[in-house]
Amino acid sequence: MNIEEYIESIFPVNIATPLIESLSKPAIHAALLNPKKISDDHFLELFPLAQKHPLVPHAFIYNPAIYDLGKTIYHDAGAFYLQDPSAMSVANFFQYEANDVILDFAAAPGGKTIQAAMRLNDKGTIISNDIDGLRALTLSKNVERMGLGNVIVTNNDLQNVDFKNLLFDKIFLDAPCSGSGMLRKSQAMHDDWSLAKVLRFADIQKKLIIRAFDLLKPGGKLLYSTCSFSYEENEAIVEHLLKQRAAIILPLTTEEYVHHSPKIKEAIYFLPSIFPGEGQFVACLQKPNESSVNHFISPECHSFFNYPLKGQLLKRNDEFYLLNPAIEISKSFNILRSGVKVAVARGDHLLPDHHLAHYLDWENSIELTADEMKKYRHGDTLPRQIANGFYVVSYDHINLGWVKAVDGILKNHYPKGLRH
Repeated sequence: MNIEEYIESIFPVNIATPLIESLSKPAIHAALLNPKKISDDHFLELFPLAQKHPLVPHAFIYNPAIYDLGKTIYHDAGAFYLQDPSAMSVANFFQYEANDVILDFAAAPGGKTIQAAMRLNDKGTIISNDIDGLRALTLSKNVERMGLGNVIVTNNDLQNVDFKNLLFDKIFLDAPCSGSGMLRKSQAMHDDWSLAKVLRFADIQKKLIIRAFDLLKPGGKLLYSTCSFSYEENEAIVEHLLKQRAAIILPLTTEEYVHHSPKIKEAIYFLPSIFPGEGQFVACLQKPNESSVNHFISPECHSFFNYPLKGQLLKRNDEFYLLNPAIEISKSFNILRSGVKVAVARGDHLLPDHHLAHYLDWENSIELTADEMKKYRHGDTLPRQIANGFYVVSYDHINLGWVKAVDGILKNHYPKGLRH
C-alpha cells in the first residue's frame, strides 16, 4: 500500500481526492515575526507581496522564489522565524497566561517554543527539549537568534528525567511521526513512507503522550500534534490516552480552514487541499481540576557591559546565564541553555555573548548605516570615536551583535560562522 492508497482508505472520497492532488503542488512557506524587532507594517514595506497568515497574528505567507527570507539580515538578526504555516498554527491554540510554565516535549527546531515565548513576552518560563543532541543544538541556536529570554533548552530523554515536583501549565507534544503530512517537501520522504513505519512511530507516540500528560498540573493542557495523515499516529494515540488516563478532550474551532476528524470530532486536520500549508493533526487535552499557582524565584538587578539586566543570574562552569522569571528544575536535566547566555569568562575578564545582543532592546545600541552593516556582517572593523568598551550594534532598529571599541576602532565580535 502506498500513501495515496492509504489516504483513500481513511478519508472520505471528497476529502481524499483533492488531498492526493495537493501532494504534487509546491510546499507553502511562512514567516513568524518577532514583534520586539519588526512590526507587521515594516515587514510589508520590505516584502510587499507577502500575505497575512489566516490564523496566526504577526505571521505572513510568502513565496521563496520571490523573497529568499532566510538569506536576509533580518533573518540573521532574529526579526522572524521561518516555518510551515500549518505547523505554525498549532501553538496558536493555547491562550497564554503571564505565569505559565510550559514544556515543549520534542521541540527542535523550535517553532512552537519561539511562538509561545514571544506570546508570553518574558512573563513565563519554557523548558524546550529535544532528545536528539544535534537537533537540540539547532534549537538552542534558534533561541539565541530570536533573542529569547525565558527559555531553558535541554537535551534529555524525558521518559527518564526525574522532574521532582515540577509540573506544567501547558505542554506541546509535537510527536515524532512518519511525516506523511510533509511529503510535498521531499520525494525521498514520499518514497520512504510505509504502514510499517507508521506503526513503529505509533508505539513510540503512545508512550510519549502518557508521559506528557502525567507532567501536567491539575487543570493543565496538552497540545498533541503530528505532521501525519495516519489514523494510527493521530486519533488512535488520543484514544489510547483517553483509555489510560482521566483526560478531557477540548474542541478546536477554525471551521473554514480545517477538516474535523470523523473519529474524534474535537480533533482537527490541517490539510494542504484546504489550508495554505502542509499536513498537521492537532488535538487538545486537559487534566481535570483547577490549575495551581506557580512559584518563581524573585528577580535580581544586574549590570553587564553597562547594560541593565533583571532576573536570576546563573553560572555554569565559565558561562553566565540570565533567566527571568526563573524556576527551580531538577539537576537531572541536561541543560544546554538556561535563558539568555550573557557572557563567557576568559581568564580575568568577560566576553559578552551573541545571545545577549539579540535579547537587549535596540535603543541603547550603535545604529549602523547600510554600508557599515555589510562590513560588519563581513567581519570588518569600523571607525568610531567612542569610549573604550563593549557595545551592541544595530541596523534598522534591530540588534546585530557586539563590537569592542578600542582607541577609535570598533573591533568586530560578530560570530565567525555567521559572517559573509
